[in-house]
Amino acid sequence: MIVQRRKRRADARTARSEQRTHASARAQGALVGTMAACQLFLDGTGRMLPDAGGALWWSALLCPAGALLLTLPIARMRREADGRELADVALAALPAPVALALCALCGLTLLLDAAAALYGLTELTHASLLPQTDERVIVLMALTALLLSAYAGLTGMQRLAFLLRRTLPILLLLLMAWSLWGRPIENLYPLAGHGVRESLRLGAGSLGAGACALAAGFLPGGVRQLPQVRARETCGYCLSGHLLAVLLLLGLSLSTPYSLWPLAGGWGARMVLQGRPALYNGILYRMVTVLQLTALLIAACGALLFAAHALSRAMRGRRDRLAFALAFALLTAAGLLRSRLGLSWLLAAMPWRYAAALAVVWLPFLARRQPAGEAGA
Repeated sequence: MIVQRRKRRADARTARSEQRTHASARAQGALVGTMAACQLFLDGTGRMLPDAGGALWWSALLCPAGALLLTLPIARMRREADGRELADVALAALPAPVALALCALCGLTLLLDAAAALYGLTELTHASLLPQTDERVIVLMALTALLLSAYAGLTGMQRLAFLLRRTLPILLLLLMAWSLWGRPIENLYPLAGHGVRESLRLGAGSLGAGACALAAGFLPGGVRQLPQVRARETCGYCLSGHLLAVLLLLGLSLSTPYSLWPLAGGWGARMVLQGRPALYNGILYRMVTVLQLTALLIAACGALLFAAHALSRAMRGRRDRLAFALAFALLTAAGLLRSRLGLSWLLAAMPWRYAAALAVVWLPFLARRQPAGEAGA
């Protein structure tokens, strides 16, 4: 009797541990999806809407396909390696210098995602909520909020993203439906685009938003091992972020008069939410802005923590604190030099980020397949 009771307790503990592990994996997928959504949102506000609004729909189709080219090999390699991280798989399949270089490249790619999210957080705050405040003060405020959020670690960011996985899209959809109620159909004209070729070119350039799927190659926060990797859940949560990105862009483009886009001089000016003088609409637009800022903060913090973890693996050890200090210092320098560098270099680096992500994922994947092919021959 006592033996059976102890066995039932052990089985219950094992079941609870497996449930927590799978919940952490789902929360990691929600965080990666939020990161992809914000990257697509930033690329859309920076390049698509001012030139061709129809590129939004091409990016909504092409970017998930690009994310699948990264997520599926990652999930398969991790499943075959008993849930180990992508860095361990690369070290086992490739020479050590090449694997460490890929870890460093992965960290820099994710750090660029964090820099883009920080730029968007700063610009949107300055353009909508604090237009009279100095930009450097807003950058310092954003960095402080980022540092305080990073104190919660990957576990906290994953839980927050998982908590908002349905709440954020539903609230955005309801607020946009309420703000568009009774407005003329001309508000939908910006989404028609200005030509298939230009829209397709701009939409293909947003493939770099799928580079944040590299974060799926790491263990979730608070988990030491993940013996079973569910590729379907990982891909589903990573791709669900694109729905959030479409809602973010719709909330911005439909609530802004189209006549303002050609007159906008800077990237931040394009992101201003200009509403009707009615009080309830002003409140609605501010609420949409707060939701967008929340998503950007989660994305920036998640990308920073994943980048720090990748850099720590590139340092031949678990030097998470040193790697986080290095990543945060680089991010701070990029934020303070924002007025000189601008955003054009980040938008131009979008396709190159995706090329780097393909190299990080597919080189270990092909190296693992090569011995099997030679043995079969």
